Amino acid sequence: MDSVVLKQKDRYSLQIKARYVLGRKWKERRTNDFRLRVYLFFPRPFAINPDRFDPAAFHDQITQYLRFQTPRIGLRELLKRDSAVSPLARIERELEDCRRTGDPPDMHRLQYEGRLLGTVFRTTLRDTIFVTEESEDADDDFQASAVRVVDKERLELLLRVLRRFHDLIAELRLHHQESPALAELALVDEFLSLSVEQFFVLYLQDERGRPSESFTTRLGEIIRNEETYRRRAGYRTIHSDVSTPQQAEEYVYRKVMLKRYSSEALHFDIRRKNLRKQAEHILYAVAAGLAMAVATTIAFYGESRYGGATTSLFFLLVAGYMVKDRIKDTSRVWLYRRLGRFFPDRVLEARGQNRTMARVAVRTAFVPEPRLPQDIRTLRNRGYFERTVLGLETEHTLLYDKRIRLRSRVLRRMHNRIRGLADVNVIDFEPFLHSLTRQYDLVPAATK
Repeated sequence: MDSVVLKQKDRYSLQIKARYVLGRKWKERRTNDFRLRVYLFFPRPFAINPDRFDPAAFHDQITQYLRFQTPRIGLRELLKRDSAVSPLARIERELEDCRRTGDPPDMHRLQYEGRLLGTVFRTTLRDTIFVTEESEDADDDFQASAVRVVDKERLELLLRVLRRFHDLIAELRLHHQESPALAELALVDEFLSLSVEQFFVLYLQDERGRPSESFTTRLGEIIRNEETYRRRAGYRTIHSDVSTPQQAEEYVYRKVMLKRYSSEALHFDIRRKNLRKQAEHILYAVAAGLAMAVATTIAFYGESRYGGATTSLFFLLVAGYMVKDRIKDTSRVWLYRRLGRFFPDRVLEARGQNRTMARVAVRTAFVPEPRLPQDIRTLRNRGYFERTVLGLETEHTLLYDKRIRLRSRVLRRMHNRIRGLADVNVIDFEPFLHSLTRQYDLVPAATK
């Protein structure tokens, strides 16, 4: 696991961002395994305990986003025309082959490479200007911890990538106005131009940055040029033309949808399985079988001892049924407590081209304080004073355990530029607060 970041989303929710990156020798391994464990401590006033806790309801309170990590491709690599990993170079070669052979372009490939170029360019642009958490991608609500001193050479490389894509779109408009490739790549073109404007405006508005007057003038010129370009191209994301609430709504909607369109390159199909229910049915079937075996044994014994339809046999069969019913209920609870921990609550499978690329198994369990790892107990800081003064205040610890297995070889064959997954979990704690009379502050969070 490369990094984990905890962030409070609002008064009631906590966001956990994790990044699972394949190791250096990932090409030599069939699978890569990762594990994420989150310990939630609930004092007695919360009334959260094993008797009242519903795992299915808890999983419903979690919003999970699982996708590929944005590839890290250097700007010079992006600009190489013979690069094997640059999406810009791949788009240019695909269109050049179509012009030479007269064949229609591979729309699926163009769509994927265009979207990938959008995500790579936006993330590189953000990292050129701002310092953010490593696991963050170029989201609109990213948290910048600092403003960088922008490298002018790096800035010029970014603008070269942007201008080259603008020129590619201009050539398509000139010679292939009716081409479906133009409609797909024009959305990426608008997204790149809008991203440059957005991040440069944020940089100029951030009080932590102190750019020189000449550099401020240069950024302002780039912003105006990009807005002029979008107006000439017929794009509708022109901020200076927004004068009514309806126009502002359309502008924001189009900006969000362009980002979503580009980020689709990092998404994949998710198949969910509720293994907890399957485990319950299996263990309950075993319990029912054990109870039936006892009842059948009693029936055979009664028939051999008392013969045919007698009063003694009747009472023995009734007693056998009562014993069977109690054995079934007791054994299924005992079996689930003993063996249930070996079954995950839910399983998610990331799939592409009808193949499983990753498997995520999630389970929850209450952990007694003596069985907590020492580093977790130290981080909790429940020392002698707390244990003595609050001796009667029982505290329950809920473990949210996630195991991730990446199938490295499958991932390499399908996406050779992808090196890991980004995992975002948002836990809603509001249902846990119903037993409290008042909440004074945000939900506290700690990490190692």
